[in-house]
Amino acid sequence: MSIAANHFLTSRELGRSIRFLVVDCDRRVCRRLRNIIRLAPETWRVHTTRFGREALRSIRTRQVDIAILNVDLPDLNGLEILRTVRQDSPGTDVIILIETDSTETAVGAMKAGARDVLVKPVDEDELFASIHDLLEPRYPLRHEIGNRMDAYLKVHFSDSSLRRSDLCGHFNLSPAYVSRLFRDRLATSFRNRLRYHRIERAKRILGITDESMRVIAAQCGFKNQSRFSEAFRRQEGIAPREYRKIAQVYSRSQWVDTCRPRTRQIRGDV
Repeated sequence: MSIAANHFLTSRELGRSIRFLVVDCDRRVCRRLRNIIRLAPETWRVHTTRFGREALRSIRTRQVDIAILNVDLPDLNGLEILRTVRQDSPGTDVIILIETDSTETAVGAMKAGARDVLVKPVDEDELFASIHDLLEPRYPLRHEIGNRMDAYLKVHFSDSSLRRSDLCGHFNLSPAYVSRLFRDRLATSFRNRLRYHRIERAKRILGITDESMRVIAAQCGFKNQSRFSEAFRRQEGIAPREYRKIAQVYSRSQWVDTCRPRTRQIRGDV
């Protein structure tokens, strides 16, 4: 339970609830699994049913993230339901429940498209571990999202139209949580972090090329040269032209220092 209690994103952070469907002919099993899932840091939405046809209707009408499905149901075979779900609702991951530890049944379920197979009675830790494995690719855990978002900025900073809403859409997170993540995990704001990556790239270009300020501004995601110069001065404390002079002088002196020992060896100097 520690995984769910400490690391999963809340519905408020995601911008929507994570939806579960528990399907088992035994009311007690449905109730137990529902109560286990609700041990998460907030009340995730959990719907239960004892019948396969109702399960298919729920999956079609609800945005179900994970369906926990008993292979033996009174009206439909669980594997048939699984095949239908994989074909009609590929966004729903299915965990199959089996009564005994049958390798044949488990293999059949995995071949049919189940993401995991659990033996009843379901162990709480195993259930949450399975949920973690399924949700993490969709909704990264808190301690990983900061690095992923920063990596996204490093790749896309040259897009002058890049906005916070692009991150929200890409990572399926609410705007408020994205802002909080930058503040808490990266000790900055989205705008400042984006500016940082753009200026760092500009510094590398300034140090090794004679490209015009207008071209560098465009390459680094700034809408015009004026905004580029203003942002550069705000972050570095000097204008980009001044930085270029310093960087290129330093680069040449460093090159001379590096080459001097090699020159002495060629000349035979001691």
